[in-house]
Amino acid sequence: MFYLFSIPVPRSTPESNPLITDLSLGPGEVSEVRVGFPWGCAGLVHVQVWRAEHQVWPSSPGESFAWNDYVYEFPEAEPVSGPAEHWSIRAWNDDERHDHRVEVALAILPVERTLLGKIAESLFGG
Repeated sequence: MFYLFSIPVPRSTPESNPLITDLSLGPGEVSEVRVGFPWGCAGLVHVQVWRAEHQVWPSSPGESFAWNDYVYEFPEAEPVSGPAEHWSIRAWNDDERHDHRVEVALAILPVERTLLGKIAESLFGG
């Protein structure tokens, strides 16, 4: 499954009151993460991905992704239990003149294709 979130971030959205986009993710394992900043963001738009009240990406607490005309892309192996688990994207925009849009994509392997799924299959048949 590949989830894509295109998030408009209004100008002057402060870090202290970020735009929060709730995510509804199926169960499995996040295998790839992409966070894209179109040209014009100029490092003024920031993004973090959270599970409940814990920042997941970037891994450094309090840090955020920010860039201009760039896509952060990296492999991952982060479990997702399903829609009941609260995931969100927090974004803010230090630009006082322009609204911006960021793109976040998450590739999620279904449970049966994850290592845990393969172990369960070998133990219990399938």
